[in-house]
Amino acid sequence: MKSFSLGYNFTVNIWPHIWEVEETISPFFEGIIEVILNKRVGIVFVPEIDRESVYWPPLLPDDIENIHSKLEARLITLAMESYTVTPNSALAGQEERIPPFTAELEERVIFYVTPEEFNFFSQELNTLSQEIGRVDRGRYASELQDFKFVQFILTRVIISKNFSNLDKWSLGMVK
Repeated sequence: MKSFSLGYNFTVNIWPHIWEVEETISPFFEGIIEVILNKRVGIVFVPEIDRESVYWPPLLPDDIENIHSKLEARLITLAMESYTVTPNSALAGQEERIPPFTAELEERVIFYVTPEEFNFFSQELNTLSQEIGRVDRGRYASELQDFKFVQFILTRVIISKNFSNLDKWSLGMVK
C-alpha cells in the first residue's frame, strides 16, 4: 500500500442511516450512508434528488417524525447535515453552500458528483459498512486510501474552502 501523504490521519467509520431509524421507515433511508471521520465529522452520501421537482434549498418539513417517502428522507438529510455528497449530472464537480434555516445550525455544503461516481462510492460504502460500520470498528484513512470515496473526501471535501476550521481542527489538520 502506498504511504499516506497528507501529514494527518483520522479514523473512518461508515454508518448507513437505515441503522438509526425505525424499521417502519428504514426503506426510505436506503442508500443514505454517513462517513464519520474521527468520530466527530460526518459526510453523508445521499442518492439523487430531482431538484426541479422540489423546493430548493431543502427545508425541514413541519413533522420530521412522519416520513412518507425516499424523497422526504433525502431532503431532510440534505437540510440537516453539514456536509453531503449527492449525484447531479449538471452540477458534478461543484459544491453549493446552503444557508441555515435556523440560528442553531451552521451553513451546510453539498458536494455534487456524477451519478457514476456516486454509484461507485455507494458500492464501496455498502461493502465496507459491514466491516467498519460500528463506532468501535473504524479504520484509519491511511488504510482505506485506495477507496474512491476516501480519495474524494481527501481531495474535495476536507480541503474545500467551505470545510469549517473547527472540523479541520477535529481531524488534526490545524493546530
